[in-house]
Amino acid sequence: MKRIAELSLSEWRDRPGRKPLVLRGARQVGKTYLVEHRGAEHFGSVVTVDLELFYWAREACNANAEVDFVISRNQEILPVEVKTGKTGTLRSTFQFLREKRRKRAVRFHTGSPALEQVKLPGEEGTTVQLLSLPLYAVGQLNRLLGASFG
Repeated sequence: MKRIAELSLSEWRDRPGRKPLVLRGARQVGKTYLVEHRGAEHFGSVVTVDLELFYWAREACNANAEVDFVISRNQEILPVEVKTGKTGTLRSTFQFLREKRRKRAVRFHTGSPALEQVKLPGEEGTTVQLLSLPLYAVGQLNRLLGASFG
């Protein structure tokens, strides 16, 4: 099977006008190894994008709350909001934090980076950590989460 996959990768590489390579399949069968190691042998460097994304929408009648993305990191679930305008509240993020009993969130926005302790509305005395990052830093999310949250 490995040999067939490597042959297919070589055929794709040699195809004129090739499109980006999309690999799908069962988990833990060597897709990442194939792209990162064999691809690097053929091209010198490789860029990978993991498109397994999740979002959250409140499951209640007339619910109007949703979080843009939900990510998993080090056994922790983090809501991620993207705000492209000057205005915009974090009402849905705060709703998620209350319902799921989480203490951290991420916001991408047009402002400056900051790690803040924010009072959670509706929960007296409860604060959460909000990591606010500029939109251009999205590619550095994993590194910045490690630096900010450990």
